Amino acid sequence: MDDDRNFCGFAERCVEEYAAGSGTPIETEVFFSGEDFFAHRQDRSPFDLVMLDIELDGMNGIEVGETIRRDNLDRQLQILYVSAMEHYAMDLFRNRPFDFLIKPVTKERIFRALGEYISEYHTETDYFEYTLDRKKQSISSARILYLQSNRKKLIMMTTEGAVEIYDRLDDAMKSPIGRRLIRIHRCYAVNPQHIAGFSFDEIVMDNGEHLSISRSMRPSVRERMLLSAHNKILEENRKI
Repeated sequence: MDDDRNFCGFAERCVEEYAAGSGTPIETEVFFSGEDFFAHRQDRSPFDLVMLDIELDGMNGIEVGETIRRDNLDRQLQILYVSAMEHYAMDLFRNRPFDFLIKPVTKERIFRALGEYISEYHTETDYFEYTLDRKKQSISSARILYLQSNRKKLIMMTTEGAVEIYDRLDDAMKSPIGRRLIRIHRCYAVNPQHIAGFSFDEIVMDNGEHLSISRSMRPSVRERMLLSAHNKILEENRKI
């Protein structure tokens, strides 16, 4: 996202070249203002990564990032800031950017940032594969709030709503995404990324739902929650 059309063209070509060379499927969209970006995303699938210039006409890049984080838009979305002004770096901390590139930006620097992003956020545990209407589907783990067993079906609560599929919770927990989730009940496994609060007997999700923790699982849930909080602190310290 940049109002400099020359840079947008250069950045898009870099991304496409990286995708072709690495065999990574990447789709790109170009926006010349924050307003265009927000108007576009209302009716489209969530983005994974936004390369965002700070010096934009209208909403600047800092305001765009603040709006994304404040409104909890695209929870899995990572921000890659670009700017000719290095002094902005500390101002961007509250927007939790993935990286910060100083202009002039080279192709090699963009390649490195893309490689680090894919290595960090697109491992096999970042997607859940399932079958819906006889078609293979996949969804980013960041969009899953929890999985709920419902007899022979599995209810997958996502950031966009509930999806009902033919699967078993036990089988889902054995798949790669199972390592991301916390089993809190015989019928529930939750994504710690979407936990807003918890007590000894319940989990509060960030959509406002309260889910009970079974008595037998309370010790293991507490241990996983403490570990998740510790990892989050380490991640934030790494970004400082």
